[in-house]
Amino acid sequence: MPTTRRRAILVGLLVGLPVALFGALLAVWGLADRYRPMGGTAWSTSHPHQPHVAWGTSVKISGTTRKPLRPGVSSRVRLGFTNQGLKAVSLRHVRVTISSITAPQASPEYPCTRADFRVRPMRARPFVVPDDGFTNLVRLGVPGWQWPRLTMRNRPVNQDGCKGASLKLSYRGYRAWSG
Repeated sequence: MPTTRRRAILVGLLVGLPVALFGALLAVWGLADRYRPMGGTAWSTSHPHQPHVAWGTSVKISGTTRKPLRPGVSSRVRLGFTNQGLKAVSLRHVRVTISSITAPQASPEYPCTRADFRVRPMRARPFVVPDDGFTNLVRLGVPGWQWPRLTMRNRPVNQDGCKGASLKLSYRGYRAWSG
């Protein structure tokens, strides 16, 4: 009987303790949410009419993010490359910048500026864009952790001005020179 009771207590602890900790975590998380800065979601879009190219090449670069941003959340920038030349082009880096922000909810009291966002640069080694066609980072085999990332910073101010904001991103490719 004592062995059965010990086993029941041990099972109760193994099952009950994680459930209780998870419930406490949810309660604290819900409480913490009330004190978090406010903010909505923002989307990024490529700048389809003015893609940038690496100097001396005919590679057009475009990109977008897949998920909406909110304070503290980031999304990978999915880069695409259209090479209209007859030769493959080796790029060593693509710089992504925010060229403009359209924020319909922004006001002087609740602005939405570049300070609300951060672009983490691409962390890739040189890669080759094949000739005459479209490709992207997935097809080129660049792991997702090396892609550039767009983050909406979790600032200690009300970020409601960024609700529904749309960001236009600019891209500049840098050629990898051999030899």
